[in-house]
Amino acid sequence: MIPPLSKDALDIVSIILTHPRESRPDLVLQLCAGRDDVKRQVEELLAYEEQTGGFLERDSLPPDSARIGTRAGAWELESVIGAGGMGVVYRARRADGQYEMTAAVKLVSQSMGVPGFLQRFLSERQIMAALSHPNIARLLDGGVTGDGIPYLAMEYIEGLPIHEHCRANKLSLVERAGLFRQLCDGVHYAHQHLVIHRDIKPANVLVDSSGKPKLLDFGVAKVLESGGRSTAPTALHAMTLNYASPEQVAGKPLTTASDVYSLGLLLHELLADRRAIDVSGLAPGEAVRVISETPPVISASLPPDLQAVIEKALAKDASLRYSGPRELSDDLQRYLDGLPVSARPPSFTYLFSRFVARHRIPVAAIAAGFLLAFSGAGAALWQWKKAEANRGVAQRRFDELRGLARSVLFEFQNGLRNLAGSLEVRKTMARRSVEYLDSLSREVAGDPGLAIESAKGYHRLGQIQGDLGERSESEESFAKSRLLLEGVLSSDAANGEARWELSEVLTTHALRFNTREGALSLLTAAQQHWTQLDGKGTLPAHRIKHGRVRTQFAYSLRQLGAARIEEFQKTLEQYRSLLASAPNDTEMIRNVALCHKYLAGAYGKSYPERSEFHTREALALDRRRAAASPGDAIALRDLAIDLVQAAEHAGRRGAVREEEAFFDEALSLRRAFHEKEPKSLDARRDLVSVLMRQGIFFKRTGRMGEARKTWLEALRHGESIGAEIKNKSDLHNRAVIRAGLASLPKNAP
Repeated sequence: MIPPLSKDALDIVSIILTHPRESRPDLVLQLCAGRDDVKRQVEELLAYEEQTGGFLERDSLPPDSARIGTRAGAWELESVIGAGGMGVVYRARRADGQYEMTAAVKLVSQSMGVPGFLQRFLSERQIMAALSHPNIARLLDGGVTGDGIPYLAMEYIEGLPIHEHCRANKLSLVERAGLFRQLCDGVHYAHQHLVIHRDIKPANVLVDSSGKPKLLDFGVAKVLESGGRSTAPTALHAMTLNYASPEQVAGKPLTTASDVYSLGLLLHELLADRRAIDVSGLAPGEAVRVISETPPVISASLPPDLQAVIEKALAKDASLRYSGPRELSDDLQRYLDGLPVSARPPSFTYLFSRFVARHRIPVAAIAAGFLLAFSGAGAALWQWKKAEANRGVAQRRFDELRGLARSVLFEFQNGLRNLAGSLEVRKTMARRSVEYLDSLSREVAGDPGLAIESAKGYHRLGQIQGDLGERSESEESFAKSRLLLEGVLSSDAANGEARWELSEVLTTHALRFNTREGALSLLTAAQQHWTQLDGKGTLPAHRIKHGRVRTQFAYSLRQLGAARIEEFQKTLEQYRSLLASAPNDTEMIRNVALCHKYLAGAYGKSYPERSEFHTREALALDRRRAAASPGDAIALRDLAIDLVQAAEHAGRRGAVREEEAFFDEALSLRRAFHEKEPKSLDARRDLVSVLMRQGIFFKRTGRMGEARKTWLEALRHGESIGAEIKNKSDLHNRAVIRAGLASLPKNAP
């Protein structure tokens, strides 16, 4: 009988059996170097293989044409298709009269009499039975023939291998990438079910008549343990060396990264019409060396982003590859959308070039303004200070450039915020803005106008940095703004513009402050400045009224108890009055909606009907904003918050369908934002928040499988946040999700 085998010995034997017999001794020495126990097992198994007449060799599978015309269960075998995995594959038709169908029927070869082999064949059937995906060939039936041979009846795919399909139909690069992404979906699905394919190659991917790729032949697949590594193999696998990963040829434990490597090779072949690594005709030892050590030869005709994607998928070190086929597919989609790919270093030049490629017309103006403003500011300052003879010209020139730089800070950032994939560009622009403002502020001595201008810039920059998640930088910018304005007021206490701006800075800072006490201190100072401005005639009345209302609103946010509701109601009425005079002002619409949100929160569960009324009012206003500005990320984010709150109100009323509809819409918005900005912490946090709550809904309504799936996705995103930053709220959410998963029945799908 076969001696007991270690998994390493089994994998090494599988490699060796793909090579001619005369070259095997040298390959044994090479692959087993330094591992005498493994070498002994390999030699014993190879000797046993010699004695049994080649039972392990996949190429030795006999066509067994004598079986044509016989039955395997309900299936009549019509012709031999080929040999794959562990058996011979036949084209067959349903012959029991129940219905007509064609199938691909695989029978284990009678020559494969290895102890345990039939059990492995049955394991393939179990794997196939667990997989149901449009890009994986379906298992139709299974059983044992009259003479005791196990068989599988699988979906019959009438079509060409994927690379031949692409050539025959002259598919474009985009069309080929689309086919490949569908295949990645199928492989990702298999990985989610803890199965790695281990033999992904063109011949195992057929494209059917509808143009859908189908992954075949799980005869050499492996089942993964919970830790993501392969267990004992489901077959004595014979890999295809031209598509094998370095860890496969080294006989190491496999993870899903091995399939990612094979997918990378397939992607290159589809896009470049040649292999990135070709070991055909090489001696065994040389083939293993090339696969393990030689970098892939990636076609220079491919766009640089695609070269980078393929290079990452083909990293020799499995830990440097994409974490799975979904991530590879997503990066490919980013290329197709004109977004930066994660496979390339995120330099400003690269990110901005990708951004320009997506938004050529609007960005042409932005780029010109940005470069002119920040390259010309220094020269303008020098002219303004030094060119006394032409001071009027220099002053006008400086004012023009200063206005242009202000446009970059105030206008372009607002426009960029609404464009997908702009996060890194906005961060870089913010850093350049700091450099510009620091330079400008050094020249403010004796010029209150320039000091106020610089302070406004820092104020706006602090808001931008806060939106970008750069909290400490935001705090610093607010502090610089206050320092400049306080300097102006120390010399001219009657300067209304400086006092107005200082009250605005204090209010903005208070809204973003971490502690209630600190925020109230800032708001008290802001109110004192408004008191000094009131009735002085230094500013238009509507401007003062707007600012005072805004400060009152901010103050209300920090109050506790019943007085809080009264303050919100007063603020709401004042904002409604302002909105009546400017009904299309989206910022004012948002202010009214925010008042409704906070009133809903203040009423809470104590007054559920009032709370839901204000949530509905906010929802209607934010829908109006989102419709007016469909690309405005903040409007869409506000809308998603309303939808979650509306879902929870519906749940309290027992309106399950309404609750689910609100959750679905909120999740759709969160996913869209996350797809645009996958690296954004806010985007991931928002997505986790909705998924966590939707999972609770699914569990409450008895949909345990959907609850598990939803919470697992939430946990995946939550853990990606935890790997970057430690935050109590994030930790709490992950704890809730884990507790939810633990509470599900063990037999939940």
